[in-house]
Amino acid sequence: MAGPDDLAGLTGIYYTLTYAGFLPPTVLVALSARLPDSVMLAAVAVVALVCLVLVTVGGRGDPWNGSRVQRPGSYVSCLTCRTNRALSTDRTP
Repeated sequence: MAGPDDLAGLTGIYYTLTYAGFLPPTVLVALSARLPDSVMLAAVAVVALVCLVLVTVGGRGDPWNGSRVQRPGSYVSCLTCRTNRALSTDRTP
């Protein structure tokens, strides 16, 4: 999936997101003394819906044939640009 030049960066992003996933339960426990469970459940449901929309909008296209929608300046588009440049310059006659 990732080339040798991008593997360390993607691994770092993976670990950052993985460890950030431990924070929301801690926040919910801290808020449980002040908010009812139904309010916290509704807030988590809203966050889940927002994530679903972001993933749905950001995941348009078919990543297997390269027709993925790319936004200028995004990390994915930078990786794709480097990969495309490497493929276009590594052609041997």
